[in-house]
Amino acid sequence: MLIREFMVEDFPCLTETTTLQQAIHYFLEAPANMLPVVSEHRELVGIMTRNRLLRAINEGSSLAEPIASFIKRDVVYLEDDATIEEAKEALMSNNVGHAPILNAAYQPVGLLSTAQIFTAYDHLYERLENQWQLVIEHLPFALATFDLHKTILSQNGNAKKLYKQLSEAERQAIFAITDDMLEEELAPIRQKLTLPSRTLLVQCFPLKRKKQHVGMVIIVEDWTNLETLTNELKLSREWQAKLQSTMSLAYDALILTNEQGQITMVNNGCCELFHTEQQQLLQQPIRALLPDLDFAGVFDKGLHYVNTPATIQGMQCLVTLMPLESQHETLGIICKITYRGLKQLQGALKRVTELEKQVTKYESEIQSIKGTKYSFASIAGTSQAITRAITEATAAAKSRSTVLLRGESGTGKELFAHGIHVASAQTGHFVEVNCAAIPKELMESEFFGYEDGAFTGAKRGGQKGKFEIAQNGTLFLDEIGDMSLDLQAKLLRVLQEKEFSPVGSAKKIIVQTKIIAATNRDLERMIVDGTFRQDLYYRLNIMQIHIPPLRERLDDVPAIVEAILKSLTAEGFYIQGIMQNALSSLMQYTWPGNVRELHNVLERAANLAIDGWITRDTLPALGEMPRAISEKPAAVESMATILADKERQLIVEALARNGGNKSKTCKELGYSRTWLYNKMQEYQL
Repeated sequence: MLIREFMVEDFPCLTETTTLQQAIHYFLEAPANMLPVVSEHRELVGIMTRNRLLRAINEGSSLAEPIASFIKRDVVYLEDDATIEEAKEALMSNNVGHAPILNAAYQPVGLLSTAQIFTAYDHLYERLENQWQLVIEHLPFALATFDLHKTILSQNGNAKKLYKQLSEAERQAIFAITDDMLEEELAPIRQKLTLPSRTLLVQCFPLKRKKQHVGMVIIVEDWTNLETLTNELKLSREWQAKLQSTMSLAYDALILTNEQGQITMVNNGCCELFHTEQQQLLQQPIRALLPDLDFAGVFDKGLHYVNTPATIQGMQCLVTLMPLESQHETLGIICKITYRGLKQLQGALKRVTELEKQVTKYESEIQSIKGTKYSFASIAGTSQAITRAITEATAAAKSRSTVLLRGESGTGKELFAHGIHVASAQTGHFVEVNCAAIPKELMESEFFGYEDGAFTGAKRGGQKGKFEIAQNGTLFLDEIGDMSLDLQAKLLRVLQEKEFSPVGSAKKIIVQTKIIAATNRDLERMIVDGTFRQDLYYRLNIMQIHIPPLRERLDDVPAIVEAILKSLTAEGFYIQGIMQNALSSLMQYTWPGNVRELHNVLERAANLAIDGWITRDTLPALGEMPRAISEKPAAVESMATILADKERQLIVEALARNGGNKSKTCKELGYSRTWLYNKMQEYQL
């Protein structure tokens, strides 16, 4: 680290003609124990310290006297390109607590004290600590430390998961092996442990303090799946050894960066991937090393990419990108590149795919019985917004209460309606009615049916309506906002009285149907305008569920893309996958047409992907994405303007509250400094 990152840059300079009175004023204003004294060309002449100033006053010097005779002219100074380590050595060897920082013209550009050096080392320690914690957390094995009583002192995520799954007897079996290793003072080798439920490789290291044994570090690798696969394939001993060797060498390439995107740490796997030495990679911008990856999205938006395909060094790889965060501040990026052992991984994934097909077949049978095409399992994504909607929908399925699905066109309201029916106790059919597609004059007969001869042109023998067909099932009223006022009144009567009569009939049919309504329209505004009944709104709005637009859950895009590509493959498209550069483009778009628009874009790309891989070149430009629905550009632009104005206002207010301090502003808003600088430039702040 360079001293210019931590030196004090805002300070006054004195001259030899500066009086003691003026010097007192400058020291009261400046947070420093020393100020530089410069010539008329701003070159350093010496320094004036607080102690020298106090000594001059105590000795009775006139406050009008110039400071020339009190200046310390034999000065220890530092150059502005010096490192923190060089600064510490210079101050300690000369036994001084502060020094001016000079540029090439011998002019003061900063001040540095031991306090700033301590701050720099604290910053470095925190960064290294966070990086190592993340490295340990992402190790592919379980790592935990124990005291002499076998109490866990610390553990990574894999260790938490493993020890939670093991029984007490299995944990004791691990301790028995490690105790033998420690007693016999064996070198830290891996030893195989076969348990009833799994096969483990165990390794142990002693923890010592002042040569006294105080605990141990235990590393456990789960080889259960590997051994199961080996047994199933009935490999010979020779091929089994080759497979184990391949797996042991299949380490990923790992890259860590700082907050500027410069590489701070790499592992041997990374050096081997790029055929270079570690020193050649350190301090390089990671964007220069991997220009096709979306580091801007990770830094500015906190996006996560997990095992997305990319071509690196001419090889097909899987890339994981995640921000390194501490207290809502992005300190850097962790980049993991899997490029070895992919054949074994593909074999395992093939088996998983076969299992998924069996599960899908089972779900399809359930949905067929229920009369639906989808279930909650068909809704891709794990974001907080979509998870909340699914949780509310699951709760709504437990009773016959009316459900109102609200959301923009293309968000998947139909999927939620199907999912609620599948999860409900309703044994009847799922009947869907698009209220916008039925002519006004046919709506009543479509909903309630009619008797023989009820009107001219009526079908002989009459016809059942949607309500009767959906008895003991679910009636899904899509586009409820397009229903006529007359039919709204009749629907309200059915919901209130729980019965209806077919057209031309006096018989009463008791309603045993769950009602799900959906709309993308502003019902509250329609009530004010008199185009939607307020009393019907209250009847429908018992369980209202908001389906979030895609722009509010961009983290779900990878999962949604994977689901869409699977459905396109089932339709006959040849698709091997989507490259990271294409996925990053999809995650940077706002998707006014929501999931339906994303499906259209991917289907277009699938037609253009000759080799089966969807790349950035097979996607349309972001501004030219084909719309799944008709949009109102003026309204969209207006909303974008409103959001931009609100964002600018929040940034201005946060900067004002924090006195212009950008670090404090970033912590308050929960974004990185890079994001803040970009936004300040965008809004000309």
